[in-house]
Amino acid sequence: MCVAGLCKPTVEEKSKCTDLLLSYCDDMAYTQTMFPNTVGHKTSNDAETSVEYLLLSVVESLLRGQCNPEREGDAFQDAEAPLSEKPGTVIQFTYHSNPQMISTLKETEDRCPDIARTYSIGRSMEGRELLVIEFSNNPGQHELLEPEIKYIVNMHGNEVLGRQLLIYLAQYLCSEYLRGNERIQTLINSTRIHILPSLNPDGYEVAMSGSNQNNYGDADE
Repeated sequence: MCVAGLCKPTVEEKSKCTDLLLSYCDDMAYTQTMFPNTVGHKTSNDAETSVEYLLLSVVESLLRGQCNPEREGDAFQDAEAPLSEKPGTVIQFTYHSNPQMISTLKETEDRCPDIARTYSIGRSMEGRELLVIEFSNNPGQHELLEPEIKYIVNMHGNEVLGRQLLIYLAQYLCSEYLRGNERIQTLINSTRIHILPSLNPDGYEVAMSGSNQNNYGDADE
């Protein structure tokens, strides 16, 4: 910073303790945090509008409001129920096969046709579709100066956590938009989001089968 020709060093802002006021995860074992934090958030509002917090809110939905799973032993009950029988606004914790993943993305598109669109970027070596779901207030349209974000995971066949999180993220964005969540509505109305939950569905099938016989050397190639 320069004042009247004299340069002064920038004073680093010191972190201060503040009450933990977040709209999700109010059952945490601690009640205070520090801002600015290690990822650059200066306020609670900065934290709540961050990508990290968006994914955390998906996890919170999976745990049905219990961010501390030890406090609720049956947080993952009914995970084996058929997808068609599950409530539309409740995200169930279960691993999706490739056909289930495709079906879930298309069901999400059908449920939120005004903000969601699926499209294919091609097929894998074994012919499995690489399906993307897009969220925007004008799906399918590129808007000048509107930020665009793409999430791509499951490049390695045995990396399934990110794959599941993005499937749940797609469901979450649709459900919360319909429920009137202002934060999610603002995000979708001002940003174009592309989600590809699996870049390597062939490797995922190999990893899930436990087979070592494949055309790629390893399941995580």
